[in-house]
Amino acid sequence: MWKSLMVGAIVATLLLQQCGCSLIGLGIGASIDSGNKKQIPAEGWQIADVPEGTNVTVVLNNGSSVIGKLCGVDFAGAASFQDDYVRARQEDSAAALLPDLGDSLVLRGRWGAQIEGKLVGVDRSREKNKWEYWLKISQEDREKPRLCRLSDVHDIRKGDGSSLTGSDFCRILDETVKTSISTVSVCGDPGGSRSIPASDINHVTFTKKGKAAQTGFLIGLAVDATIIAVAVIANSHDDPPPYHPSDTGITSCPFVYSLVDSSYIFDAEPLGAAICRSLQRTDLTVLNHAQENGGFYRFRITNELAETEFLDEVKLLAVDHPDSVQVVPSFDGALHTVCSPQTPLSAVDYHGANLLDLVKYRDTEFWVSNPFYRISGVDAQIRDGLELEFAKPPDAQSVKLALNVQNTLWGAEMLNKAIALLGPEADVWYAGIARSTNLQQSLEQAMIREGMLVVKVWNGSSWKDVDFVWGVGPRMPKAQLVKLDVGGITGNRLRVRLESTAGFWMINSVLADYSADLPLEVTELAAVEATDQLGRDRRPLLARSDNKYHVMPTNSDRIEIAFAAPPPRNELNRSLVWKCTGYYNIHVPYGSEPNPELMARLISEPGAFGRFALEMLSSGMNAALAGRSITSLYHRW
Repeated sequence: MWKSLMVGAIVATLLLQQCGCSLIGLGIGASIDSGNKKQIPAEGWQIADVPEGTNVTVVLNNGSSVIGKLCGVDFAGAASFQDDYVRARQEDSAAALLPDLGDSLVLRGRWGAQIEGKLVGVDRSREKNKWEYWLKISQEDREKPRLCRLSDVHDIRKGDGSSLTGSDFCRILDETVKTSISTVSVCGDPGGSRSIPASDINHVTFTKKGKAAQTGFLIGLAVDATIIAVAVIANSHDDPPPYHPSDTGITSCPFVYSLVDSSYIFDAEPLGAAICRSLQRTDLTVLNHAQENGGFYRFRITNELAETEFLDEVKLLAVDHPDSVQVVPSFDGALHTVCSPQTPLSAVDYHGANLLDLVKYRDTEFWVSNPFYRISGVDAQIRDGLELEFAKPPDAQSVKLALNVQNTLWGAEMLNKAIALLGPEADVWYAGIARSTNLQQSLEQAMIREGMLVVKVWNGSSWKDVDFVWGVGPRMPKAQLVKLDVGGITGNRLRVRLESTAGFWMINSVLADYSADLPLEVTELAAVEATDQLGRDRRPLLARSDNKYHVMPTNSDRIEIAFAAPPPRNELNRSLVWKCTGYYNIHVPYGSEPNPELMARLISEPGAFGRFALEMLSSGMNAALAGRSITSLYHRW
């Protein structure tokens, strides 16, 4: 059963807003209750991730403070973890799939090596701010147990004949076995160095070091000597560093990395929300980091999430254009030019708050839809959005809205939880969707209605739905363009609404351009190299969209792919656009309880998915505030 519970950070939000700061991200972190744990590793600033040496102020439950430098965070020892492992197997149906101590196992490594023996212990270590799990295997010919790193294990066969992949083993451990922090150590306090029990901590403030000093606010709560921190990072106007996604336990799409100098940098997450074959599409993404390396553009495609990727075609578009022109793709696979962008004259949310500064320019500031403290039974509170006004030439017939937007991790999490309602019948559901045109249409309409960013235009008497922005993924902003017919709108103003289910979208900028598209010099490049992790040439599968797929079912799957760089064109700039056709299937976690009736209602009933999401959030907050559980809400820029 999914027991992930959400707790709001409304006080921190209000404090930051009073200080002139803006919220930059939204997602769901980890959750714990007194009897069980369901964890989604957070990408945010949990207390365990704050670097040692950072100046912190630890405010205790009795009102006093400890000021100094963070010296370390101590976690429960191996013996405690092994006890928690045994307890989880007894109390959680998903953990019951794991082997018991004393079970005979056959471990097969990722490179073919095989180890047979009995499981006599489990352990863990903290490496690079994430847990690494270890299995202790006793063998007759060895005096001491062999210590096997679980991330090196491809699959495990138990004595009863059942098997489990190493990645699934890790995921179940993350989801079911409690991760406890026992103490937080602070050095340099006037009273001397102190090790503070997590249960005594109310909250922590810290200063983040970087290109510019930034202040963070950690909200800490403790249950059973466990602390999970929530951080809200204040804005800076410096460019953010390149983002490298970590395994959040939330699925979205394949990852694309560009080779820059000698390092691969995360540059695209194509195929957002293409969760089944009927939603397959050709996705275009403008790459921000890709560059030529010795006459080639080189990339890496990975599957790092709990899903299977199906790649039908992969190409690279070299788009040459004048320096003053921005190239932006639309959902239908076309490329457009933005030559004369206009910023909004006004931008307000549905409560009338002035948010123009957040969405006026493409920068590091976002408007983030807030799902907290809404009533799920009130239809108006399920939806959230922005209303923008632009100047409009009186004779304008069309306008291009250039948006820089991003999904929240919370939105991606809710999509995962909806798919989890299918339980072990998920594959049957995927197959049924593929066979039925009516089901395909119903699913697509529901996803647009409930999860996409709907574009509305005021026609002088009412708001009309005119288009939408499809899901773009939760791990980086993406430029998208929507072209609208405004020939029937009179006057010199254009009013636009961008609306979706509350909490699902972040908007960085919205610009209007009434200019006609300029011609572009587009060269479509086929791969000259495309090698998977086994050394196989995958170019034949990726050369064209023909329903012959390169399938990536595990987190060890990857492709190294290269394209020959065409010679530059005189006096033209070049934009590189990733072209990818395909889809992905979300893996349903072990132990998910099926509820096909609810899933059917989420698809057929308008607003049901929004109510489903808000009810989960509300119940989680109530439980947390009652002291029964704790979760982290994290924010990133």
